[in-house]
Amino acid sequence: MIEEKIDKKIIFVDCFNTVIIRNKKNKEILRSWAEILGQKYNIPWQDIYKGYKKLNFNLCFKKIFTKLVLQEHFEVVLEKLHQKLQKKYNELPKTDFMQSAKEIYIGQEMNSHMANMDIVNLLTREKKNGKKIYLVSDFYCPKEFLRNWLSHLQIADLFDDIFSSCDFDKEKSTTKLYRHLLKTFEINPNDVIMLGDNGWSDVLMAKMCKIKAKKITFRG
Repeated sequence: MIEEKIDKKIIFVDCFNTVIIRNKKNKEILRSWAEILGQKYNIPWQDIYKGYKKLNFNLCFKKIFTKLVLQEHFEVVLEKLHQKLQKKYNELPKTDFMQSAKEIYIGQEMNSHMANMDIVNLLTREKKNGKKIYLVSDFYCPKEFLRNWLSHLQIADLFDDIFSSCDFDKEKSTTKLYRHLLKTFEINPNDVIMLGDNGWSDVLMAKMCKIKAKKITFRG
């Protein structure tokens, strides 16, 4: 953990395994989501779980070659999943299905989260020192989902804004999200430090954009 005072005006910080720690694997969260959603609509959970994973894989595979993006937006996959299920199960209202699926997923993720208090305490200290703090995540769920989870942990007020890669179709892992944020908000990279757990996306790619970067390791 970073003990010394941060000498930059702006802090970019990763979300998962940095600010938020999950106590379940992604596939466990997705399965519990599918089980609850299946019960609601009387659909075998396997059709939802396997359908989502297959559609997500196919969509992501295409994006790797067209946009150098490794993840697809949750709601895009969800819409394709509804179309697939609608052919097999009649009377599956799209609006209700989409809303329920999002709410259930938000809840299942939320139940697996805990705050990394080392980084929360660091960010709290730096916020009091007048720093601007932005959550910058390579993730398949949009900003509104992330804000829900941060609010549940009572740490949303730490962040001046939240940037999720799926909202931009650009990722940290290719430097594109960093470059987009620097250009859009007219930020000098010399004023920024990036904090995160991933040596590639959070450290090396940030440094490729002339952003100072530090790797964060969870000590729990």
